[in-house]
Amino acid sequence: MDPQRPLKWKLSGAAGGGVIPDLASHVLDLLHRLLGPYERVLAQTKTAYPRRPDPDDLSRTVEVDAEDAVQMLVRMECGAIGTVEATKIATGTEDELRFEIHGTGGAMRFRLMEPHYLEVYDAGSSGFGGTPGWTRLATGRRYGPPDTPFPSPKAAIGWTRAHLACLVNFLAAVAEGRPAQPDLGQGVTIQRLMARVRESADRGEWVDV
Repeated sequence: MDPQRPLKWKLSGAAGGGVIPDLASHVLDLLHRLLGPYERVLAQTKTAYPRRPDPDDLSRTVEVDAEDAVQMLVRMECGAIGTVEATKIATGTEDELRFEIHGTGGAMRFRLMEPHYLEVYDAGSSGFGGTPGWTRLATGRRYGPPDTPFPSPKAAIGWTRAHLACLVNFLAAVAEGRPAQPDLGQGVTIQRLMARVRESADRGEWVDV
């Protein structure tokens, strides 16, 4: 939000920056995992300040060629529709990745600031007092194999722990000589999706994925 903050690579499209590859890529990938392929996207972007101080010479400014915020309407191949937002200009926020998915059989929601819990709503359950309600599920070390016993399941989940689990998953695949998931193909899929998001923002219309 600070217009006096010097340009850095994450704010430079030429260097591969922008909020789409930096932040939106993660939630786009997560939703792809949970809901399947995307069918169409409609996006708009915003650059808060078109010029910022040059990091090599703070007395001059340089052009900002990457977006600070993106909003999307998405349609999935499974028939689901929804919205996706990623921004670097939401004052007061921290690492607040979150999602909600609502379906005929129930719903789920997750907030990264409380990563130890996934909230689930079962529409087929009578719930408390005969009325369905939300259930908080503890998710600490609820990973499939290969798992690591460190840290203990009693320890609250967090950013470092989730990354440790990712490393264990990858290194175990290398050690066992088998393909790792996610793989290069998934990376390419998300790169193509982000290109369609930018194309939609540039054209101001729906783009097929």
